[in-house]
Amino acid sequence: MDASGVDIHFSDTINAKDEAIRGFRSIKWDEYVSLGMFNVTEMDVALFKEVENDTDGAIIENLVQTNVLKPFAQALMRVLESVSNNETVIKWALTRLEDVLKDDTRTRVQLLKDCAGNINCMCLKRNIGESDHYTKAVAAKCYAHILSTWPSVSDSDWLVDWILGMLSNPPLTTPGATPPRGIEMTMKCAVKALMVLLRQEVARRVFSKKRGTEILAKLVKNTQLNSADAQLLYELCFCMWILTFDTHILADFVETQAINALCDQVGKATREKVVRVCMASLANLVGKFDGKVNSIMIESGLYKSLSKLTERQWSDEDVKADIDAVYKQLQKDYKELSTYERYEREIDSGKLEWGIVHTEKFWREHVFEMEKTDFKVINKLTNLLDSEDPMVVAVACYDLGEFVRFYPQGRLIVKNMNAKPKIMTLMSNENSEVQKHALLSISKMMVTNWEYIR
Repeated sequence: MDASGVDIHFSDTINAKDEAIRGFRSIKWDEYVSLGMFNVTEMDVALFKEVENDTDGAIIENLVQTNVLKPFAQALMRVLESVSNNETVIKWALTRLEDVLKDDTRTRVQLLKDCAGNINCMCLKRNIGESDHYTKAVAAKCYAHILSTWPSVSDSDWLVDWILGMLSNPPLTTPGATPPRGIEMTMKCAVKALMVLLRQEVARRVFSKKRGTEILAKLVKNTQLNSADAQLLYELCFCMWILTFDTHILADFVETQAINALCDQVGKATREKVVRVCMASLANLVGKFDGKVNSIMIESGLYKSLSKLTERQWSDEDVKADIDAVYKQLQKDYKELSTYERYEREIDSGKLEWGIVHTEKFWREHVFEMEKTDFKVINKLTNLLDSEDPMVVAVACYDLGEFVRFYPQGRLIVKNMNAKPKIMTLMSNENSEVQKHALLSISKMMVTNWEYIR
């Protein structure tokens, strides 16, 4: 995004398409026809020129009305099959082919079939391998349009492999960095093709089998990536939403971090359209697998997030409807949990917030329950001292201090888990709340009768 809020990469795509269309006028069509090149006839070129001279903005609709959409589409495919070294011709032909296929796709894909009922997609696969991002993106979308209505396991397998290869390319190595432009653009190409391809059941199953849901979840959870491009984040979540409609794939969401990733985005609530698609996905998942999905949602902090979002004003009524529906279902499960179970789930989520489970009363009543899991909760608290969220660190400092106060061997256990040196380091943290609770925690570890000196 630039300072005005404009999606720069979206503008780049629009500009690239305009440039591809303008390139038509520089192509020496008549000369190529006379030389027998590009496998096109004078009639084909006349049709091309008629299309590019159309100024009313309804080019494809006009072709439909005049019953010449089929010869136009087939001529484009012949051009793409014949040309491999003329970038201007290829970009123009791909652009117009995508214009043909993006609407009424099921009907229009049929126009591309040859006499034997086949569609030769080799030219599209060849152009997907090109280095130019626009060529790659449009060729991949055209291929995805075809496969979305003309299922082929082998072709779907090839395109899914390419997409996952693009998405698996590690976009970031330095904390706080934004993805390199080339890698991000390549990912955008892949995601846009995936949004189309996942309409087809065969492709969804291939994608699932190759652990595609897991890769999407990792990308959505990548804070550096999603803070760099809200549109890309939305499109990744959109792909996950499509998958939630396929009952054969729902297990992927339980077995991976997919539900956690969706809950994280709802908790951040930065863009309404991202919240909308995440909530639509969660609404499709809630209540599944005998309550296991609900447990994951609660552990991920979704219940608390929704309790804050229920009163927020949303421009889209569907967002509020999904929030209310999911919140109502989770509310029953949440109330059935004991206070200590809620505490354990909050620790497991890694999202600590001040509340009734972070009070003197809680620790006085529940400190001996830590023994049940051999103090694993205390070990997790110690690990949370390394969190990048100041609130999480401050709450963890407080809880460890209270554990030492109320558990007889608390000091020894905390010492063995190496928590004390971490907390001492946090006493000089730049965040004042972290400083305060680190100091109080260390004081509790050093003083026997804390209540007499508070």
